[in-house]
Amino acid sequence: MFQLESELRTSPITQMLYSIVGLSIVITFVSIVLLNRIPNDSFLNYSILIYLIAYNLYLDFFVNPLVTVNGLFVRGRMIQWNDIKSYKWKVPRLTYLKGYTNLLIKKEAGLWVDELQLMTNDSQKLELDKFLQQKISLSGDIG
Repeated sequence: MFQLESELRTSPITQMLYSIVGLSIVITFVSIVLLNRIPNDSFLNYSILIYLIAYNLYLDFFVNPLVTVNGLFVRGRMIQWNDIKSYKWKVPRLTYLKGYTNLLIKKEAGLWVDELQLMTNDSQKLELDKFLQQKISLSGDIG
């Protein structure tokens, strides 16, 4: 089993942006509730919206992608190996990401192909590459 990083978590700009947005939403929600300015019938709608935003922030920052024997676990869901078309390695463009390598994974999502961009530590790249070669039928785009 390999633990990866999402590119969002390694970007300080994205972390700061998500923190500001998340904090402002929570402050707005609490102040509205305390001031009792939300009509009772729309309180549930606002609560669901706050929950969904908080859940997505949680998935982005606290749930690390995992490579397991059964598939790839990303953002709270398992992607089976037979749903993954290909993968390739890419060097990060940003200089503060030294020691990391981007892993681009193409998966089938119904009528279109979805691409996941994950990051791995350079120390586990070779072992992870061997594992991925065993699990994914390659289409000639490993770099």
